[in-house]
Amino acid sequence: MATKDIITFFVAVIGWNALCLQFLIIPFLRRAETLHKDYITSGVLGAVWSFIENKKLMPALAKMFIRIREAQCSRRLNLTEDELQEILQQIDYIPDLEIAQKAMAQNNELKALFDSLQKSSRSIWKLGLLHVVITLCVPASQLIPSGYDLIVMTTAIILAIITFLAAVYLLCLYQKQMSHFLDLLKHNR
Repeated sequence: MATKDIITFFVAVIGWNALCLQFLIIPFLRRAETLHKDYITSGVLGAVWSFIENKKLMPALAKMFIRIREAQCSRRLNLTEDELQEILQQIDYIPDLEIAQKAMAQNNELKALFDSLQKSSRSIWKLGLLHVVITLCVPASQLIPSGYDLIVMTTAIILAIITFLAAVYLLCLYQKQMSHFLDLLKHNR
């Protein structure tokens, strides 16, 4: 390949890499920190966790304990484990327990989604950076002596396609998780 063609190839790859920098690397480089600042430091996530505990979990547990206390009124104050089990068999605490479990599941889901969002944002920018490095190898392969240039270029193209598709997949997954995360926040305020 002529020198002029290699330079043109490099210019095209550098243009492509500039787009990757603008849309994959720079926006997600500090996204994990931004997420922490927007949701942890600002207290939004803590407020939602408190709301779930105070408005859903605690009332359900309180109802369950009230039912136990009402069933225990005719008995003495200090119950043995067997006596407490007997009381629990007499009352219907399952609906309250299910509400409490749903509240805990929402709390755990929020925590897991937040951690997953941070992990995804770190993975996206790292994958984008890897893609940039690999795409630079495509025109650079033309500088390698004959015989190996085609192998290096083909390998670099395949790896560039794989890293790009993986980055797009992670980006879509990130958007889906963020949408679900925001919905959970909205419904628990």
